[in-house]
Amino acid sequence: MATVDLLQHWLTFNREVTANRTVQEQLSYKMMVVEGQTLTPSLQFRWDANLIVNGGFESGWDGWTQGTGVAYTSFDTSRKYSGTTSLKHNVAPGADDVAKQSIPTVAGETVAVEMYSYNTSDSNSATGNNKFRIGKGSDNSHLLSVAYYAYNNGVSSGQTSDQWVSRKSSFVVPVGETSVWAVPFTDLTAGNTWLDDVFISPRLTIGSQPIQLRVLAFDAVGNQVADTLIESFVIGSDAKGHTDWLTLGGSPYVVPTGATSVRVKVVVTEDAKVGTIEFERPKLEMAVTPPNSAGAGYGDRWRFVVEQARTGEILTRDLVAQEVQVVRSLSGPSQIEFKIHPNEPSVQMADGSGPIQFKAYGHIIHAIKEDQFGDEIVWASCIVQPSDVDPTTGIMSLRATGFSSYPKGLPWLENWNPIAVDPFEIVERIWTHIQSFPNGNLGVTVYPTVSGTQMLPGFSFNNEEFIQDFFAIFIRESDRQDCGDYINKLARDIPFDFFEESAWNTGRTAIEKKIRLAYPAGGVDQVGLSFRVNENIREATPKQEVETSWFSDISLKGYFPGKEYSVQLANADPDRLRRVMNELDLNINSQERGAAWAKRALTRRQFPRYFESVVIDPYHSNAPFGTFDVGDLIQVQGPMAWVGSLNQKHKITMIAWDETKNLVQLQLLAEGAFNYDPIEYIP
Repeated sequence: MATVDLLQHWLTFNREVTANRTVQEQLSYKMMVVEGQTLTPSLQFRWDANLIVNGGFESGWDGWTQGTGVAYTSFDTSRKYSGTTSLKHNVAPGADDVAKQSIPTVAGETVAVEMYSYNTSDSNSATGNNKFRIGKGSDNSHLLSVAYYAYNNGVSSGQTSDQWVSRKSSFVVPVGETSVWAVPFTDLTAGNTWLDDVFISPRLTIGSQPIQLRVLAFDAVGNQVADTLIESFVIGSDAKGHTDWLTLGGSPYVVPTGATSVRVKVVVTEDAKVGTIEFERPKLEMAVTPPNSAGAGYGDRWRFVVEQARTGEILTRDLVAQEVQVVRSLSGPSQIEFKIHPNEPSVQMADGSGPIQFKAYGHIIHAIKEDQFGDEIVWASCIVQPSDVDPTTGIMSLRATGFSSYPKGLPWLENWNPIAVDPFEIVERIWTHIQSFPNGNLGVTVYPTVSGTQMLPGFSFNNEEFIQDFFAIFIRESDRQDCGDYINKLARDIPFDFFEESAWNTGRTAIEKKIRLAYPAGGVDQVGLSFRVNENIREATPKQEVETSWFSDISLKGYFPGKEYSVQLANADPDRLRRVMNELDLNINSQERGAAWAKRALTRRQFPRYFESVVIDPYHSNAPFGTFDVGDLIQVQGPMAWVGSLNQKHKITMIAWDETKNLVQLQLLAEGAFNYDPIEYIP
């Protein structure tokens, strides 16, 4: 079974006092399907159309302004129509308002009034004012009275006694009135009466359909081929709305011919004039998936596992989030962003203590999706960062950054100066160091620890480049070098790639986190995949040479105490004028290091034409999701302005998944824009 999701909890939508509710819609993201497939969409909702706040007096006087007659009333838990409490009227010396509440209205509309009352057979009202009264908002003058008592000055009132009775009436809002007062009065000379479940709402149209569940079907190029009404909530004689959960749908839906994807749609129409409408998570069950088609899980939403960072305790294995964005980067941290409501069922703690209390650096979020073979991929594992909470709605915009960012900001508190060292050993040593401190162990493993190359005494870089003072490296605790910066600059200048990797352990009790190193580069040449504009590529952004600063020559001078080095490197273009970039680095201490630095700097400014980003359909057969990763080489084909047709190898540097649009963006660099040439140490 797969589940698609809409907004879990719509905001409270009270009818504006000048107009009715306008049509409101919410769409799920697309679910990949095949024609003839059987689906079962369903939706749970509840709708409270009552304009009265706390009409059952369950919360005391919340929502009400107390009047002079409040002293002659009490809250009674022994006799009530529903819930736990009712309002009891006792004998009073005269007619007084017990409390009042202002309700917004629209002039000319008919407003329904309903409540339940209970009076003893001896209840007597001296002036007939033991009642519920509706008054104009402007001056509280009389509009409607609903009486409840057995006798009026000793004369039978004809009211039923000693049982709960539904009292219903209505009134028309006068011209010029934008609100009314709802006022329970007390005027008992004998006996008691009880009041419960006060309901006031504009009269709803019988037979109207305020809430609809629909399924939209789309073909392979995104054209809508069908809009099917699954079920509507139809207003019957009970027009009060429903505070209990109701279900729409649940019957089979067959994917129409030509459809390759569907979206679930919820519509709240203008017929839902007032009140609060809340939705539980809609479900779309995949009943039967035909052979050789996308599996139900493959088109499913992102699932999120929440882990307590210090203890490793799994707090939830299937957090349901909205507006999800997941980013995976080459030699950099992943990113997760989504929105979550505090009432979302999947974010509640198992012990019933409420929602998970997310804390920066206190929780780890794991993003999980299935590939086309049904295998679960832990695509990103990220540490929660400071996030925002909307003060009005309570919705949290959560941000989390991949675990490879953890060393950033942590000082390297060691003394170490090896004569020669494998660069992978440095990375492994840093991670071992930072995880040795109390509350510092993330359980991250670095592999492999041997690259096959050695760093020897030679040189240092400044500014953009990595700063080293050879031996091979020279680390002093007193320098408090940033561990994250050290790893990133080392990866850039050796060079090597690193990848974040996560996977469930054998017993699925924990998710293991690893940093994989690759020298001089990682990734796979994906010769079997195809990326073509107007096939699986929806959008392509070209990188033109005219957008890049041109330099044909690098002139580099380096100074080190007692020595001066000079390197010049040219890569002339017969069609362009000569331009020289002059660089000065006070820490370059060898010719071979200067030459290596100059070559990289020049390479970054001379490259073939390429697409710097493409937006793809992640489920297209040309290159389905899960068949490629950051660091891979892919062949991209398509038209480019000022160039014509382009067919160029690209390296994937970032993959960004936007679940709202159900599209994936790839950040790319032309293969030639990379320079993985290792530095050559000349003895």
